[in-house]
Amino acid sequence: MKKIFVFLTVLAIVLAFCAAFIGCDTDNGDSGSGGLTITGIPKEYNGKYAYAEGEMEDIDLELAAAKSINNDFSGKAVKISNGSVTLNVWEYDEAKGRFVSFKRSGEADFDVLIINTESFTENTTELADGEVFVKFKNGKGRGKFED
Repeated sequence: MKKIFVFLTVLAIVLAFCAAFIGCDTDNGDSGSGGLTITGIPKEYNGKYAYAEGEMEDIDLELAAAKSINNDFSGKAVKISNGSVTLNVWEYDEAKGRFVSFKRSGEADFDVLIINTESFTENTTELADGEVFVKFKNGKGRGKFED
């Protein structure tokens, strides 16, 4: 009887731990929305990498667009192909203190940064930069690169 009691106690602890782990909010900013397509990038940048920093001014919301992003604004950029690139998009959640997947609708302005390497930090030197204005619907939008 004592062995059954110990077994059930251990089982209950394991199940409680598993339930707590599964129920946790694990969004660390790595999934993004996959929703910003930038076209019109000059052909000399094909094979280079791009990421973007943006803002929805009407609601004072900071945005980031890349392949992946960390909360210190380092991450992975996306390779430019045929003058275009599609980036995942995140918004900075002040309450959580981190980037979370972007799924909103509205207008945003982005500074697009073109670099030589896939990895970037806030101190990475860019080859070129431009701007793009985007109208998002449910976290997805398109815009044309402007020097």
